[in-house]
Amino acid sequence: MMWKLEKPSVPGEENSPRRGEGHLLWVLTVGYPGGKTRQLSLHPNQIPQVRKALDHYGQCKRNLEAIANSTSSCRA
Repeated sequence: MMWKLEKPSVPGEENSPRRGEGHLLWVLTVGYPGGKTRQLSLHPNQIPQVRKALDHYGQCKRNLEAIANSTSSCRA
């Protein structure tokens, strides 16, 4: 998850009072097989829930890797 500066891309937006400044938004980049990625913009009120889900994912991944490593060492 990262901050991204989004520049105006809609015709007419470039004439806004803050012309060319863009705005910051939270972006979650998801990787898919084959090197494909997708960026999802997040509303500020989604950030705590996404952080919690990413932390949970990391814990699950570490636990599964630990189990896989302990299982493979038993077979050797």
